[in-house]
Amino acid sequence: MAKSVSSWPLVPRILVEFCVILWQFSVALTRDTITASSAVSVGQTVASADQVFELGFFSPGNSSGRYIGIWYRNSSPKLIVWVANRESPLAVRDNSAIVTIGNDGNLRLLDGKQSTVWSTNISTQVTSTFAQLSTSGDLILKDTVSGGILWESFRFRCNVFLSTNMMLGVNTKTGEKRFLTSWKSEDDPLPGNFTGGLLPQTPVQAFIWKGSAIYWHSGPWNGVTFVGIEGSDANYIDNFAIQQNNQMGTLKRSKEQHLSSR
Repeated sequence: MAKSVSSWPLVPRILVEFCVILWQFSVALTRDTITASSAVSVGQTVASADQVFELGFFSPGNSSGRYIGIWYRNSSPKLIVWVANRESPLAVRDNSAIVTIGNDGNLRLLDGKQSTVWSTNISTQVTSTFAQLSTSGDLILKDTVSGGILWESFRFRCNVFLSTNMMLGVNTKTGEKRFLTSWKSEDDPLPGNFTGGLLPQTPVQAFIWKGSAIYWHSGPWNGVTFVGIEGSDANYIDNFAIQQNNQMGTLKRSKEQHLSSR
């Protein structure tokens, strides 16, 4: 006997509800922190609370190396925004590597032999710490007790400018340069020949250097846009703002886009 019209939709409705429950369960299982008792192994990831950014192991293109990095979670192909061990890759066959919190409170990348390949390398008396991937894409090492920030990846940027909390420029008091640095190639995140940033001058200008030589520079910032950049339209103007102080020229992003020197 044929099923009644009122009864057949129950099966697809149940399937939909089941899929929703599975999705909610998977989101609940996703964590945004790394602790001494919850390391990240090859094949595992942590994600920011808003599910935008993800941290884990990856091998770019035809690379023979394996890296720990951050990327946009739903991008295809992966849009890598930060690499921890860009100068010290793991062997791609090393499936036993982990990222964990060491006994000294530092975030550490350990290879399969438990040797430190990369670490946050801070000197602190705080030994109870955890690392958190923030919704801005910043990997932050925090004091478990106070919540104070001990280290953050935004101070060690790679080739992508992400957030209003990430500064580009030169600190005239300390001499610290906060620039973007290109990858060596599409398959190798080793620092390449190009760097980009702002110089502490009035008015601010943006520069790209190839080695130590100026490769490109904008015109001065006029309060709305960089003068002399062809094709800068309303969309360009809406995306960024410059905030300058006596110590640091800051490129401040106001929309969800990224700048890359790759």
